[in-house]
Amino acid sequence: MGKPTRALNVEHKYKEIGRAKPGQNLNVLEETHIRQGGGPQNKGGSLANKRYQMSELNYKSAGGKTVKPTL
Repeated sequence: MGKPTRALNVEHKYKEIGRAKPGQNLNVLEETHIRQGGGPQNKGGSLANKRYQMSELNYKSAGGKTVKPTL
């Protein structure tokens, strides 16, 4: 239930929390989970990819309904 990251010599554990068709549907699902979790910087620590999945305009246009927790 995880894959080693060779360059860092660590193993990341993860679980599948949702499924959607690739493209816009998957982007909305990912963005919703980012927002529900408090945003990309909520947990602190070092992230290689500190960003939202979608812009506010694209998220709302695609039917996203979760409020963005940070500006």
